[in-house]
Amino acid sequence: MSRALRVGNVLAIALALGVAGWFARRSPTDQTIHYVLGNEASRVEELVARWDDDPSADGPRDWVREAKYRYQPGTAPRIITHEPRLRNGDYLVELEVALAGPQPSRAVLHKHIHLTGGVTSIDVGSSVGRSGD
Repeated sequence: MSRALRVGNVLAIALALGVAGWFARRSPTDQTIHYVLGNEASRVEELVARWDDDPSADGPRDWVREAKYRYQPGTAPRIITHEPRLRNGDYLVELEVALAGPQPSRAVLHKHIHLTGGVTSIDVGSSVGRSGD
């Protein structure tokens, strides 16, 4: 085998690996999301999480993922675990929280999140608690 042919084979393999790596970084992967309700869990009756992979876009949102969790009064866990399949990168997450109490209410929170394929925690409880609802 000539040296030029070996170099060509090595370059072709390197190119193929580079292309495969490029596609792997841009394809969806398993993510673990923890919505941390904390001390506010007893008030939460519903949590709706919507994910947009274009956080800087203006106008109407194109949600790529949505998850809805409903609980009987006083039964929501302190941490809700969501395991979506999303690509790594930046997202805008809209969290809509229905709260029980003498005056039931809804709170809408927006969080900018960067996913890297690991575990990501989103603090919902302290944001809802600060809202004065």
